[in-house]
Amino acid sequence: VDDALSIFQRMVFDYSGKVVDGIDFNAWPEPLKYYPIEPGHIISIGTWLYTNHLFPACHDILSMLLRNHLDGSNPGTSGVKLLETCYETFSMLTALMALEVAVISQEHSAPSTCVQNIIARIEHQNTGDFFNLVTLAQGEIIGKVSVQIPEEKDEEVCCPWNDYGHGTSGRGLSLEEHLLLYPSIRKKNGGAFYDELGIAAIAYWRLKAQQTDLSPLGLDPLPSPYSGSYRWTLLFPHVITFLDGAQASLTMNTMDQKKVLSMSDGYLLGVNLATFSLGFDMIQLFTRMPVIRPIGSWTKTQNPNVRWAHSSEGLESTIATLLSHVMRVSYLEASAENGSPSVGNVALKYSSLELMKMTQTLLGVYKPATQIRTLSRVCQLIKTNDVRVLLPKALDFIRPIIMGMCKNIEKYNDDTIALDDMAIIQTTSGILEIFLSDVIGAFEDSKSPLPKDVDEFMTYIETYSSVFAIMRLQRMWISRCKNVVKDMEKRPAAFFQSVVKKMDETLGKLRYNSLETSLGRLIDFWERSEDPPMNWHRLFLMKLALQDALAKPEE
Repeated sequence: VDDALSIFQRMVFDYSGKVVDGIDFNAWPEPLKYYPIEPGHIISIGTWLYTNHLFPACHDILSMLLRNHLDGSNPGTSGVKLLETCYETFSMLTALMALEVAVISQEHSAPSTCVQNIIARIEHQNTGDFFNLVTLAQGEIIGKVSVQIPEEKDEEVCCPWNDYGHGTSGRGLSLEEHLLLYPSIRKKNGGAFYDELGIAAIAYWRLKAQQTDLSPLGLDPLPSPYSGSYRWTLLFPHVITFLDGAQASLTMNTMDQKKVLSMSDGYLLGVNLATFSLGFDMIQLFTRMPVIRPIGSWTKTQNPNVRWAHSSEGLESTIATLLSHVMRVSYLEASAENGSPSVGNVALKYSSLELMKMTQTLLGVYKPATQIRTLSRVCQLIKTNDVRVLLPKALDFIRPIIMGMCKNIEKYNDDTIALDDMAIIQTTSGILEIFLSDVIGAFEDSKSPLPKDVDEFMTYIETYSSVFAIMRLQRMWISRCKNVVKDMEKRPAAFFQSVVKKMDETLGKLRYNSLETSLGRLIDFWERSEDPPMNWHRLFLMKLALQDALAKPEE
């Protein structure tokens, strides 16, 4: 079985790579030009051969070996190695699905024959019976060995035949559930065994079938007994896989390392744009399906899969990657306007403004506490990279959270609501502190009107303005809360006083360091300068925002 899988893999990889190398990206697809063999032909034929012939044949042999091993009639066979081979047959399905996404140029408006064949094989009764036999044998075999990872395997690989548990309340998993949950498990346990881009494609079509009737093509939505939150657990973690593009594909990276193909090939880079769009499409689909939502009480579960999919941990990486795509698309839009030939033939499905709106909408799907924890981590993450120009936008996402809290004040007789909102204000203050220390430190030299690093300071002017605007909202919330704090219980009242004390300390630092005066001196200096930096007039807006933050809320 191992030899058959190896030969098949080499055949598909090699021929797919040769066909891709033969495509002239600058001329493809050229009208009236005949391409005798395209990547889709190789992958379609290979998928059909594997799902209809090789996959079932391998399972017949492996089923017999598993039963013999469980009966003790074949003691010479390594149980762990046998399990590994069984899971390799499932892994090949994900590899073929990944090739279908990353190599074939298509619009993904309807599932291809490759997708239909793979999902049909995953759903087949014989496949389900075999997977149940594998999981039964897994419990017997892994429980009897002290080393669960074979010596020839990299110890950092998250091997699915290990008994890592899924927390599914006593019921057995289907093969599809096992595959869809694997990326969440892997994020906690090392490198990938399956091709996660292929798994993401399965998730995409299952989500698509939730909105569009694809049953004539053999695709149904996830089973009705699955709750909306469980569907989120199964499907949402795959958005980030698409946003990472072909780099997320174990198969594509393997082919690149073996020089079967190059992921920097112009044709593949063009296909990769469509891969990114699948992630954007999934977000759009989620926002249109209010029945599929993350749970707000994820902290109460011990299931790591649920915690990753429903917490700020999973959302953080998705939001940060979305913002990087906003930057990428902005660059492509600007280059296209300038007539750059390298991007003239790139069709963008979503604009940078649409992606930014999409980012905000995705954040809004989560509870405010999760949103603010996510933004805290995202701001710290992008502060030191090229995406930092979007920090003002990221900070602006905090505004509707605080505005919503202002509407909650009349409900603060409920301690839980009051404490949750105060925790949000506390986290917000931590976010702002990151930038306030920088802006205060920029004017350490009282003898010079210039900040110590002019270029760095100018980069952050809009960010500082956003910080001051949020401070003003915080002070408005504090001012309104003072009217109800006397009716609060002891614990929320004490928490509120700590929030007020923190704000007073922050205002004291700004006043003590005479930041408003420093900005005034800098504006005066550049007004008289013959060569002020570009966009220095934004300092007026920054100074105005600071004055608003320092003024009494009622003013």
